[in-house]
Amino acid sequence: MAATASIVASAGGQSEGYLSWILFAAFAVCGLGTIFQTMQLWRVGSGYPLSIVAATAFIAISISALAEGGPAMLSSLIAASALVQVAFISRLSLLRRFITPVVSGTILMLLPATVIPVVFTQLSDLPEGAPDWPPPFSGV
Repeated sequence: MAATASIVASAGGQSEGYLSWILFAAFAVCGLGTIFQTMQLWRVGSGYPLSIVAATAFIAISISALAEGGPAMLSSLIAASALVQVAFISRLSLLRRFITPVVSGTILMLLPATVIPVVFTQLSDLPEGAPDWPPPFSGV
């Protein structure tokens, strides 16, 4: 969750202050989601302590939304995608014939492919005065 928020904030060109805010928001929302997951109210929650984490599927589009429209656009995207996910999940049983474990497993394995170019760009974007290569391991 922290890595996802850090990648989105830094690739979106935001400041350190925004990075700390987005980390706080991510931890708060995922914490509340985990609390709701442990309770069983109507059709919400499984009753088990399952951790809620940030979805890596939205990293690439979140970076674009943050870079082009700023934090307001990112917030709108997150709210809209949450509503779409809730609507999709409520009707997921109708799609069992089409979304098999093979299909969903393949999709989940291909999702990081959308993030790989962003991560490699971030790895080569060093701060001013940083060495090109890290020093050798001292073997402490």
